[in-house]
Amino acid sequence: EDHEFIYKSADAKTVELMGEWNGWKSVPMTKDSDGSWTAKVTLSPGTYAYKFLVDGKDWVFDPDNSNKKTVDNVENSAIEIK
Repeated sequence: EDHEFIYKSADAKTVELMGEWNGWKSVPMTKDSDGSWTAKVTLSPGTYAYKFLVDGKDWVFDPDNSNKKTVDNVENSAIEIK
């Protein structure tokens, strides 16, 4: 199913979605006029760790999602697809 990830940051120059579902390969996010960055990915059912990579250097939790998943001793945000 398609899931849309949203990260709100008017100041960011680039935001990439990094996720466990594709081996942490970068998914570019698109900036909207309101300063939100979005990306849609198709995910099978399961629970996936992810973070946002801001300006190519800062790995950021999803501020709108309190769920967490630890992968390789690193805490990440987590999305559950039913």
